[in-house]
Amino acid sequence: MPRFDSAGFRMLAPAVMGAVLGGFSVWAWAAVPNTESWGTLPYDGYLESDGIPLQGDRDFCLQLWSADETTGGTLLWSEQQYAVPVQGGRFALRLGRRVALSSAVETAGSLFLGVGVRAATTATTADPCDTTAAAAYTLLSGRQQLGPAPYALSARRGTPGQGFVVDGDLGIGTSAPASKLDVAGAAQVRGDATIHGNLAVGTSPPAGVALGVAGNSTLAGAFRTNGPVQAFGAYQAVTNATASAAGGVTATTDGFVLVTPDISATHAYYCVETPVGTDVACAKAYSPGGSAAPALVPVRRGSTWRVRTTYGSPPAGISWIPLGYTQ
Repeated sequence: MPRFDSAGFRMLAPAVMGAVLGGFSVWAWAAVPNTESWGTLPYDGYLESDGIPLQGDRDFCLQLWSADETTGGTLLWSEQQYAVPVQGGRFALRLGRRVALSSAVETAGSLFLGVGVRAATTATTADPCDTTAAAAYTLLSGRQQLGPAPYALSARRGTPGQGFVVDGDLGIGTSAPASKLDVAGAAQVRGDATIHGNLAVGTSPPAGVALGVAGNSTLAGAFRTNGPVQAFGAYQAVTNATASAAGGVTATTDGFVLVTPDISATHAYYCVETPVGTDVACAKAYSPGGSAAPALVPVRRGSTWRVRTTYGSPPAGISWIPLGYTQ
């Protein structure tokens, strides 16, 4: 009777190969690891007779079923491979090399592998494997249940070697992808990447903007765009009460403070502090003549700033101008 060891997809199946090997008892085992190329499954094994490794070419019958042989099940796929070299008892082949693995294999809930062996012959046999003709295969007792590794095939659609389509969301490093492609961890692209749509880094995709970045970015080399670059956000009015508060205002982005003097004042003088307590620039207004000199002061993200009225009436306007695009 066959013996199965599920670890490593290993199968030990004794069989009597009288019609093929002159009554010798043959042992065969096979390992089916992860898929190594689109559309095929590697299958390696070992054959011996009375403890002596077999030598020479053999024909193989390979079948995938929906159930074990005691239940019967449905034959989902079958192929024959002829004159497979057997050296020191060892052989290596690929399921699907001659006959493409069917969609029924890809979508099956369970797969059981049946294997038949015969001496190599120049005659070919009709598929599925013939077990009744004179040149029939002797099937090894028992079918080997395949574990989850072969089901990597279910991610493949279309023509092998020409890309694939995943039905549903694809997660790399996560079992619960939140989008069509969800990568948990670092990702690396070696070559060109084309994105049809908007790209957001650290933020949600901004409407009407091809690239949105929330946070610092470093660009080594030239930057080219076929459209306008928006370096400044919309002017944001700040009330004098807010701008002149003792603790000042904390900048959430890099930007500028613009102070517009009140030209109706006889004499007014304002200073911008950043950080609070340190004068950086001052604005002043004189009348008559209505002359005025506004102040424009850069402020780093995270820094505090404040507008202090030294004398005269409050400024005519105070604006915060953020650097970068803001929705």
